[in-house]
Amino acid sequence: LRITQANRSRLLVILYEMTLCYVSEAESTMISGGKADFHKSISNIRNCVNLLIGSLDLRYKPSMQLMELYIYINRELIRVDIHMDEERLKHI
Repeated sequence: LRITQANRSRLLVILYEMTLCYVSEAESTMISGGKADFHKSISNIRNCVNLLIGSLDLRYKPSMQLMELYIYINRELIRVDIHMDEERLKHI
């Protein structure tokens, strides 16, 4: 219900919140040793980041800076996923 009633700005906030939840989930599954669950959490984070990239209005300078940040995060997530790098995940 919260999503269906949200405007564009609120949807972005919800997407950020979902991303943070998936990061916490990935940290938990890394500790508990659930490799498949960990990879799924990383995939969910990357999907959220890709949606954030898609929501950018590139006519504005801050959007380009956010794009660079999101691309960096995506690269780091790939490294985290491949190496199950807990330390790198903490910096995302």
